[in-house]
Amino acid sequence: MLVEIIACVCATLSLALLLGQPKRTLFFTAAIALTGYLVFVFLNQSFFAYFVSGLIVGILCEITARITKTVASIYLVCGIIPMVPGLGLYRAAEHFVNENYDLALETLLHAFGGIGAIALALTVSTLIFLRFRISIKHRIERN
Repeated sequence: MLVEIIACVCATLSLALLLGQPKRTLFFTAAIALTGYLVFVFLNQSFFAYFVSGLIVGILCEITARITKTVASIYLVCGIIPMVPGLGLYRAAEHFVNENYDLALETLLHAFGGIGAIALALTVSTLIFLRFRISIKHRIERN
């Protein structure tokens, strides 16, 4: 498990540095990614785990963005990397090449299901904070 944690943090920080993310945000990005990955692992890497970990990452990104006065996408792009089912997509392509179409489709559907669950969770977290911001704006305008 320690190797997975180190790999998670290294992959996240490597992508963040490659994309030119500000150095003051790197710690937060690594912490968000690690939190999401640990939730994903503890929920047995199911579709539910994809959704819950994506929701947690999205919420943490929105909170951190407000605290640091930056945009949430800075944290979000690198924060979801440890959960993206890239290995599933690779294995599906490998099964297609080996003409094992049934297993390829099964693997591909599972990978796309994970991607869809993450996308839905990130959308929900963004909408929650958008709704929260709109309600605060209306309260300020009324006063």
